Amino acid sequence: AARMLVDWFRTLCQNPPRQRRIALKYLAAWDALQGDAEQLDIWLYTQSHHNHHHQKKKQHCGALCAKREEEEEDEEDRASDPAYNAFALSSWAYHMKLLLMSGALTAGIRLSVYQAYEFPLIFCYAAQIFEAHALHLQRMLHMSKRKEEDGGHDPKSDLRAMAVQWTVRRVGGAERVAQLERWEALAVAQKELATALWLVSHACERLGSGEFRAPWARRNTQLALKVCVAQETEEAQRVRFALRFRAFSRLNSPTPLTFDAWDDTRRQLDVYSIADLFVHAARILTDAKNAMDRSKPCFQGNSNDEEAMLFRGALYYVVLANSVALAKLLKNGDIVNSPCFAVTGAEAVAFRSALVNDALGIKVRAKKGKKSKPKCDLVSRAREWQDDVSRLVSSGTLNIAWTTAADRHPDWPVFTFQ
Repeated sequence: AARMLVDWFRTLCQNPPRQRRIALKYLAAWDALQGDAEQLDIWLYTQSHHNHHHQKKKQHCGALCAKREEEEEDEEDRASDPAYNAFALSSWAYHMKLLLMSGALTAGIRLSVYQAYEFPLIFCYAAQIFEAHALHLQRMLHMSKRKEEDGGHDPKSDLRAMAVQWTVRRVGGAERVAQLERWEALAVAQKELATALWLVSHACERLGSGEFRAPWARRNTQLALKVCVAQETEEAQRVRFALRFRAFSRLNSPTPLTFDAWDDTRRQLDVYSIADLFVHAARILTDAKNAMDRSKPCFQGNSNDEEAMLFRGALYYVVLANSVALAKLLKNGDIVNSPCFAVTGAEAVAFRSALVNDALGIKVRAKKGKKSKPKCDLVSRAREWQDDVSRLVSSGTLNIAWTTAADRHPDWPVFTFQ
């Protein structure tokens, strides 16, 4: 573990692209270290309780000895139960692994590794990682408080969870609890931000304007249309998903996001209209901002965790900037009340598919010298929807863009819509 930390600190001296590549390579090593640490935690828990009960046996005899033996058997079963064993060493390794996972995933936004049409998938996966991190930090916080709640000497609290700063130094007592509370607040805020941006990017992708259109859907030639049809199949989407997250799928924890689970959540979002997705995202950002305001006191007055305070300030800027951008969008009646915003995601997908098939059929018939067939109702509605989107974009009323604030938080985008 010491060598891995030294190597990672050396990696932080490299440029950002190399840091991300090395972080993805290190994930397997941290996953293996977590597994070894879990076995060591179980052994330490068993040994500490064995020594504790051995001392108690010297002070009791008769029926109490039989009771102590039964308690020892129960403790052996509890050694692998996270409700009793703090798993101090493996909890620290898991914490570091989650930091590497989230850092590598969000760094790809700043480095332009992902295209805009991939944002819904990226933010969905990021929300899952931050949720797992928040739950893990809640457990670490609970185990750290156990000693104070139990009072006195209790072997259950001997192996309490450890908090880790970017300086990777051990802390104790109230400072440990305060540090875990700060990390938990940051993980929850990032989970809410990722969820809101997931809804925003999903709505933008369904609109299919600008960079949020896939590269194969930006041209209208016969070859491009055939490629578009091939790339929209389920098999092609599964391949892209597997290649994008191949480093995460090999890990034992947290539970990786599968393509089927992602597809189910995407279909659930497609039930709502595009306007509803923007409204719900605005509410999530407002709740995240209020939660960060409430947790602000735990970041103030602590000179030992300056990095957490700077991180919180940068994250607060991104949450506030996206919240303001959505508020401006929702106040514009020309956009929110337009027909294209009343369309659900499922209808938008059907419209795009109908337009591609119709355009491909027209080019094939024109090549063979045949007359065009009359437009069906679905194609007519799809063209009306496309014309409405084009009208908003061409007039400058709707101009979807995103940037990363290098002087604030470079790994999270800030959206603008006007």
